[in-house]
Parts: sequence; C-alpha cells; structure tokens
Amino acid sequence: MKQKLKEKYLSDSYKHRLLDKLHSLRQDSRSVQVYTIDFDDLTLYCEVQKDSYQVISRYRSELRSDIQRAMFIHSHKIVTLEQASQVAQDIETSFKFSSERKAFPKDGEQPNLNTYTTRDPRGKLC
Repeated sequence: MKQKLKEKYLSDSYKHRLLDKLHSLRQDSRSVQVYTIDFDDLTLYCEVQKDSYQVISRYRSELRSDIQRAMFIHSHKIVTLEQASQVAQDIETSFKFSSERKAFPKDGEQPNLNTYTTRDPRGKLC
C-alpha cells in the first residue's frame, strides 16, 4: 500500500533529486551526528538498502579526511551503517577531546578564550 502511494504521488523527478542530493552529500564542517542524520534521512527516502557495503563505503567516503583515515583502522569490523556511524562519532569525539586538552593552559599561562566554544548538533555556535 505504501509503495503504491509513493508511486502515485511522488514524481520521478523528485526521486531523482533526492538521489542526486544523497550522492552529493558531504560532511564538510558539520558534525558526524548531523551528517549521519542527513545521510539516514536520504537513504530512507531513496529506499536504499542501508547495510550494503556500497552504502557504508559511500557514507565513509564523504566524511572529513581525518576521520576517514582514522576509520581505516576499524574498517574490517564495520558491517552496518550504524557501526560506521558510531565509529565515526567516537573518532570525532576523540579528536575534539585531544584538541581541547591542548587548549588548556599550562601552569602560569593565560588561557586562550577563543578556543572554548560549544556547538549545537547542527554545528552552530552556542
């Protein structure tokens, strides 16, 4: 029933635009969490099988290059999109933690207040 409604009311051009959007999706400056939400939404709308190796590869290939390189170590363990997302989020968190540790001043140094910012899940400064 759901499939018949989609076929009747969703034009082919709309489906093509969604696929184009999926194939042009990049993480860029967004967090892994926001990128994953957008990727999940588009794969759902495009009815793409989420746990195929092609989709996981596509997800990984459009992450920031530093996260891609770190994920390479874990690639043999990743068989689902959920696992890929979790590994990418863990890597991003570890990168943030290590950069925050570098931002803390040593004894006697003045703190650099420009490095202490927070962002919401969409990447906007709070």
